[in-house]
Amino acid sequence: MANDLVSELSGLHVVSQQELPSTEEPGNDELPLPDPSPIVPSVSREEHNIWKADYKQTEDTLCPCGDEAHNNLEKWYEDYLESSAEEKLLLQDRFNKAALEDNIQQLSSQVPVSNGYCPSCQKLLDEWPGIIKKVPEYDPTELGGKRPYQQAHYKNTLEFEAGHRNGCQLCTLFVQCSINRGYPLENWHKKENRLNCLGKSTLILVSVQSEEGYLNLTLTWPGLDNYCWLPADPLYCIKNYDQKLFTLKKEATRLAAHGELSQLELAKKWLDACLETHESCNSTEDRQLPTRLVDVGSTPIRLIRSSDLTTKPRYATLSHCWGTRNFHKLQQDNIEDFIDGIPEDKLTKTFQDAIYITRALGLRYLWIDSLCIIQLDNIDWRSESALMSSIYGGSAITIAAAGATDGTKGCFLKPPGFIGKVHMELTTGEVWDFAPSEFHRSVVKSHLAGRAWALQERLLSPRTLHFSKTELFWECRHCDASESFPEGSPGFEYQHIFHRDRKPISEIWHTIVKLYTGAQLTFAKDKMIAISGIAQKAFEETGDQYLAGLWRKDIELQLLWCQQSPGRRLLSGSEYRAPSWSWASVDEKGFVYYSPKVEGTKYVYHAHVLDANVVPAGKELFGGLVGGELRMSYSVMLAGEMNRIQGGYWDGMDLSYYEVDINSPGDNSDKKETFRIYPDSDELDGRDVYLLPVLETLGTGKYNKRNLKGLVVLPTGGKKGEYSRAGFFDLSAFDEGHRITQDRFLGLLEASGKATAEARCADVLEEPESVEERYVLTII
Repeated sequence: MANDLVSELSGLHVVSQQELPSTEEPGNDELPLPDPSPIVPSVSREEHNIWKADYKQTEDTLCPCGDEAHNNLEKWYEDYLESSAEEKLLLQDRFNKAALEDNIQQLSSQVPVSNGYCPSCQKLLDEWPGIIKKVPEYDPTELGGKRPYQQAHYKNTLEFEAGHRNGCQLCTLFVQCSINRGYPLENWHKKENRLNCLGKSTLILVSVQSEEGYLNLTLTWPGLDNYCWLPADPLYCIKNYDQKLFTLKKEATRLAAHGELSQLELAKKWLDACLETHESCNSTEDRQLPTRLVDVGSTPIRLIRSSDLTTKPRYATLSHCWGTRNFHKLQQDNIEDFIDGIPEDKLTKTFQDAIYITRALGLRYLWIDSLCIIQLDNIDWRSESALMSSIYGGSAITIAAAGATDGTKGCFLKPPGFIGKVHMELTTGEVWDFAPSEFHRSVVKSHLAGRAWALQERLLSPRTLHFSKTELFWECRHCDASESFPEGSPGFEYQHIFHRDRKPISEIWHTIVKLYTGAQLTFAKDKMIAISGIAQKAFEETGDQYLAGLWRKDIELQLLWCQQSPGRRLLSGSEYRAPSWSWASVDEKGFVYYSPKVEGTKYVYHAHVLDANVVPAGKELFGGLVGGELRMSYSVMLAGEMNRIQGGYWDGMDLSYYEVDINSPGDNSDKKETFRIYPDSDELDGRDVYLLPVLETLGTGKYNKRNLKGLVVLPTGGKKGEYSRAGFFDLSAFDEGHRITQDRFLGLLEASGKATAEARCADVLEEPESVEERYVLTII
């Protein structure tokens, strides 16, 4: 019966191994795995490549299993071995869930779980001290790292899923990591089904690779030892982790790590410890209270004016996604009703949960935007939105509904049976923790993080509780923690983009711009306003001049921003938002990024900003704008024509790109020199533009020896020498081909760059600060 289960292709559809003749011979290593199959394969990649069944399927031959989607399996298998088989090919494969369920039920008794682990995972843990000795040491000079140590783990996906269903902690952690990577177990079964039809190995290996400071543990796809195409996010393996960033008692730490302490009990312990011991989180700065707060200590809860309070209270703030559903909000016609009492049963589940959390934390007051700002009242909205730095910066804690897409979902979304880590104590005395990087996926990449307003809510708050779809996370100015690591998050969580760097806001502005522009705004007109609180905080740190999302210091580098894909400019007649040289002037597709100043890199400038200014729409220096311009001195310029090069589509993505054609000087004036550029919008095909070199970076590394970067500008048609920004260009010289391209461009600059600059400028400086930068232009 056990052999029959394996031959039934993990329950997908029934094909006997006898139907497919095989030339494979048993390998030398008889692995002590449950439910041995007729094929006992070797685990070397070389032998994988020569496993060939006698059965050869051509494109027009129907697979003996009867699945019409199994077309040209031999070609699929070649791609599979090279990690290039497309997942979408599996969409049409048959998937017999009923047969799969029957097979898992029958196999369950052969995969018993004892002390939390199935036989395969228990074997791995028992052998762990010996395994780690076989892992090649980490070498920072080797690109991609050294090949990992690998050994057989599961006989097939059926065994893998049975272990998970029976409650094996490590199997469940592997399943979670596979789903996180976008591969449900159905994908595993379908791949394995194809392998069985070809008579190939279905063996699943574990890979252990050395990284800086920890080991990486992950699985391979069935029948593969390829460690480049991973089916699951890696588990980080940490030895003797003993972080003590909180003063939680040992028993509390143990209970939290084992899920025996409720999320709210743990949150209260974190908050109390932070308030008592974290000096950096307890600012003495006197911040303005929100105009209104919700009193959750009264019955019923009600809206109060902070000006009526005799003492300054601690309060919580809520960060949440509104969604598209309508819900109970504060409006002009119900203010008095809200002051008398707010019926909790009319509030969304997220609001109800936030009230419950606030009370559990021992706080009486809560600020929720839609309950404390008068909706559809532009005057009140502008007044309160200007206070965001004080509202979130002055709160005791922010409750972030990170996993909720709208108010109907609530805060408590941790699924039953979720496992955050596996904790193992060896007989040698060593303690190991196996855990994925949950913070990045559950918080940094959460639905809430995709909301632009939420970025400043997270950044400005001294403390945040992230109620995610997985577990509870703590973040403050001192440290981070989670249910899995209640005393402080391990180092691997800090390697991802913006895991709250605990640096001044001004030092990570480039990262903030990238995250902010990659998030969504319901109303594009709020683009400058939704980041105003962070800008105000950065200004308090440096006193630098704020210029429509850029800063005066090192503004030349910030002007060289680039979009992930060309977006679109505001339509003529639209409400003004920002000058064209600001990333805020474009409705981008994806995010905007630029390179900050890097120590050890030499910068050679071809242009400088002489002066810049913006005109605020009101009294607030960091909010909406009605105008702005800058003047630049520059040395050279080239004229060209922008053209869109059709690149087709791949997986729904437009592969088109843009080039600029520049006439060669002298006798070769009919010849065109072509260079790649990155326009701000996709509406400039065929337009005459000008390329303005701004700076060169001269590095010492292999890939950054020389980069020439600049702006693409478009004449406004008004004053002479007045332009709007149209894009960006970057000519690097990291290899011979790119160096030749860069040399062609430098040759054009030498031949006609100064003449073009003089002919197209607004003014000529008599005594320029930089000798070569004699010409002046204006960008609006």
